[in-house]
Amino acid sequence: MFARQMRELERQHTIVSYKKTNMSKEKLIEIVDGIRVTKPWNQTMYDHNDKVADEMKKNIFNAMNDAYKSDNETLLRDLGKFVCSYGFGQGYELDEMYEEICRELDNVQNFWLNDIYPDMVKKNLVKPTTINFVGYKK
Repeated sequence: MFARQMRELERQHTIVSYKKTNMSKEKLIEIVDGIRVTKPWNQTMYDHNDKVADEMKKNIFNAMNDAYKSDNETLLRDLGKFVCSYGFGQGYELDEMYEEICRELDNVQNFWLNDIYPDMVKKNLVKPTTINFVGYKK
C-alpha cells in the first residue's frame, strides 16, 4: 500500500514539474542590445520598453513646452495630432490644447509611441531617442 502511494505521489510530482517547465518556455526571437527578445515577452523587455517610453514622453513634453512658451500654435497642433490621434480645430485656446495633449501623453501606451514617434522625428518635431523599443517588429 505504501509503495503504491509513493508511486502515485511521484507520478503527480512529475506531471506538475512537466507542466511548470513547459508553461514557462519562451521562444527566443533575437537578442537586441543585450536584451533577449522572446515570445511571450519577458520582464526585461517590458522594463526596457518602459525606459524607452519615458525618454520619448520627455522629448515630446519638452517640445510641447517649447511650443507653448513661444505661443507656437501650429507646432502645438502638430504635436497634438500625433499624441491625441485627432486634431484641434479652430476655436481651441492654446491652454486647452496644451492641457489635453498633456493628459493624453500621460496615458499613451508604448505600442502607440512605437507607431508615432518615428514620424515625429522625421517631421523634426522631436529629437531621436538614444535607445529603441524591442519586440514590436512586424
